Amino acid sequence: MTLRTDDHSDLRIAGPVRILNGSPEALPVAGGSCDAVVCSLVLCCSARVQETLGEVRRVLAPGGELRFYEHQRSGNRLVTLAEALVTPIWSRASGGCRPTRDTVAAILQAGFVIDTQNRFDFRRFPHVLGIARPGGIHRPARHLP
Repeated sequence: MTLRTDDHSDLRIAGPVRILNGSPEALPVAGGSCDAVVCSLVLCCSARVQETLGEVRRVLAPGGELRFYEHQRSGNRLVTLAEALVTPIWSRASGGCRPTRDTVAAILQAGFVIDTQNRFDFRRFPHVLGIARPGGIHRPARHLP
């Protein structure tokens, strides 16, 4: 399969891709049927993030991965205060996005182990990019350069 990207370059995909309609709290696939789930600015917008992450766990096959790119609450107190001040307006204008959400903590609370994570600012907002898998024991994450 070949997809055309915004910059008009071709992107080749090695296997079939299915895009389905559904809600994050009720994914329209069988349990254990996905090798990977990609959340890109989904968890920061989910009204029920733990329910969403529970669905991700349900649909992941053994050895499956959650790959995520999300807003992440800042570790800087002043930035966190600014995030809290803009959240009511930001959330309404941005599909429910909550820049004050500690997305990494939510992933860990849902029983995932984070294998890699990279925290960075994009357009002055803190973000996190990472890979997690269902697990029972948290181990320190490997930080990407």
